[in-house]
Amino acid sequence: MSGASDYFVSGGFNCAETVFRVLVDNGIVDAPREHVRALTGLGGGLQRNLVCGAVLGATTALSWAYGRTDMSGSRDSSKEVVQLFLDRFKEEFGEFNCRDLRMNHLGTDDMDAPERRPKCSEFVNRAIEIATEIVEEKAKA
Repeated sequence: MSGASDYFVSGGFNCAETVFRVLVDNGIVDAPREHVRALTGLGGGLQRNLVCGAVLGATTALSWAYGRTDMSGSRDSSKEVVQLFLDRFKEEFGEFNCRDLRMNHLGTDDMDAPERRPKCSEFVNRAIEIATEIVEEKAKA
């Protein structure tokens, strides 16, 4: 998908920002581009090696697309697409925790390891692809 390498591998945006911004820039999710700022603190697994930032970026974008705008609205559509995303990502990578992904797929916990960005870009790109697939499937339904 256009933009992922430019944003993430270059070091400009973190994983969460990249996924959200690419989905917006490519018209997959209709959200204002400046909303990417809401994801700045989510990279690196919430800065604490928790949930992968790519996962957070995708689920935030899906929640934006299918979420409710008031308390009386249903959460069902958003819950469905987020759960679908999480299931697919976990099926492919075995987990969605930042530290576990790095340890099991990269062999290091070092956030400064030179091979981290290229490997994490696989998680970023796949998160974008899975979210895109889900949006396209929902559009056909």
